[in-house]
Amino acid sequence: MEHPDLPAIRRSNLLQLFSDHVAHRMATAPSEQITGLDREFAAMIQVHNTYFSGMKSGARTIGDKLARQIENLSSKSSGWLDEPHAFEKPDGLLKFLALAEKVYLAAPASRKELARVMRDAMKQRSDKLSSKSS
Repeated sequence: MEHPDLPAIRRSNLLQLFSDHVAHRMATAPSEQITGLDREFAAMIQVHNTYFSGMKSGARTIGDKLARQIENLSSKSSGWLDEPHAFEKPDGLLKFLALAEKVYLAAPASRKELARVMRDAMKQRSDKLSSKSS
C-alpha cells in the first residue's frame, strides 16, 4: 500500500541525500567553491538541474521510476526513498544551523563572507587532520 504522504517522504529523503552530498564535498574539498553543487548532484542522479530544483522545492514530484534511479545512483536499496528516515542531528549542530540561518537571512550582503569563513574553517580542520596523520 502506498503511503499517502509519499511525495513528501521522497522529497525529504532526496533533500537528505543532497545534504549528505554537500557535506561530503565540503569535508573532502573545503577550499573549493561551494557553488554549483546543485548541478553536480543533479548530474549524479541523472536529471537536469532545473528539474532537480523543482524536486527540491516540491514543485515536481518524484515518480516511481525516478525514485528507483536516484536510489540506484546513490547506492541506496530499492524502496529507500519511499520510507521515512529519522535524520537526527546533534543539538549543537541544530543550534549552529539556526544561528547560521539567521545570519544568512539577516545580512544578504554578507552571504559570500559567511560562506568564505565557513570554507576557511573547513580548510583549517582538514589541514589539522592532514598534519596529524603525517
